[in-house]
Amino acid sequence: MHRFIFHNDRDTVDETSGLTNVKHPSPSECLAQIDRLVRSPLLLGSEELCKLLQYLAHHTLNTPAIYLKEYQIATEAFGRPSDFDPQADSCVRVQMSRLRSKLAQYYDSDGVHDSILVLVPKGRYTPLISKETPCSRAWP
Repeated sequence: MHRFIFHNDRDTVDETSGLTNVKHPSPSECLAQIDRLVRSPLLLGSEELCKLLQYLAHHTLNTPAIYLKEYQIATEAFGRPSDFDPQADSCVRVQMSRLRSKLAQYYDSDGVHDSILVLVPKGRYTPLISKETPCSRAWP
């Protein structure tokens, strides 16, 4: 059985996310969920992860047609200098991995009943934001 999610930013379908009954949340619902996430105990202590999540969400909502690149995230979200070299500095990849882990932990605990789900699939820097009933959630 295939499970689909619509990319809120590009109206395309992804078979790998493992979400069912997906609906598009409004921008205000998305921002409210991001705020809930950054205020959660899991993310509250990490300024870098909060900054990254907010940056990714705002970019996705405000400029959805522009794909994010590692260099762009490093210089714009983390304040790295313009000579940043992604091959020599893995800060973005490390923080993205940590963020994915924290998001999974959040939705397994405090966010188990949240109706807005935020995921950042591996290999991507664009979050997938969906609106669903918590009982329909099926993790891959």
